[in-house]
Amino acid sequence: MEVSTFTDWIAWGGLVVPLCALAWSAVQYVTSQRREQAFREFEKFFSLMTKLGSKENSRFEAVAILYELRKFPQYADVLERTLRGIDTGGPDAVMLKTEIDLLLEKFGK
Repeated sequence: MEVSTFTDWIAWGGLVVPLCALAWSAVQYVTSQRREQAFREFEKFFSLMTKLGSKENSRFEAVAILYELRKFPQYADVLERTLRGIDTGGPDAVMLKTEIDLLLEKFGK
């Protein structure tokens, strides 16, 4: 098919322009969803870190939180700096220290 007349160009433009707009819109939507997902992950990470730092949770809750933090490898550096200095004193200190070591080992720290 040869595009030689003005009406042929208009017809092709009427097809191509909406498809380009649709593609651009799809890219923008996916980008927006990725940003929102990253923010939701950060909120979950922040919530877990807040719970971990709370004095009200038991050692068993702390172990569960540490296990859940394995889902956040993008924050491995922050976790290492934070968890290296955490006080693991108390009756279940060995259990907590073991879980911290396992978490950092998983991230290669």
